[in-house]
Amino acid sequence: MTRQISPEWLRELEELADLGLPVPPTRFRGLKRVVVRLCWVFLHRQVEYNHEVAKSVERVVAEESEARATTVDELRGQIEQLKSSAVRHDEMLGVLLNELGALRDEVVRVAQGLSNEQVRSGVLEGQAADLSRSLLELEQRVAVLAERFAHTGATSQGPSSEPRD
Repeated sequence: MTRQISPEWLRELEELADLGLPVPPTRFRGLKRVVVRLCWVFLHRQVEYNHEVAKSVERVVAEESEARATTVDELRGQIEQLKSSAVRHDEMLGVLLNELGALRDEVVRVAQGLSNEQVRSGVLEGQAADLSRSLLELEQRVAVLAERFAHTGATSQGPSSEPRD
């Protein structure tokens, strides 16, 4: 069972340390004083011990209060540091979010440009394929025309088409 140590409790402890001495004015006061004088040989040590215990308790309470106050002050300081750190982190987070937004916009712009380039590339590939087919057709026509020309030229010159000396 723990008891809250208050200043009133410490005063009570100090009063009890004297074991109720000196004897207050009551009935049988004289008899009580005789008994106390006979027991004083043992009681004076107990009274001294009780006073020392009371002083020790007071010191411990004072040290504990001081330590508690110091701890509270340290915790308040740490809380303030954490608050200022949180503010700095929030500011940094805002800056990073702005930069991230700018980067996102840049990525979107580049992606659109790339998409446009891919479309152009696709168109160009289609045009290149068309040109390749057209060129192949032209080569085939030229080959046919060359063959026809070679064939018509050979028949129009006849057998005497050999060069003369």
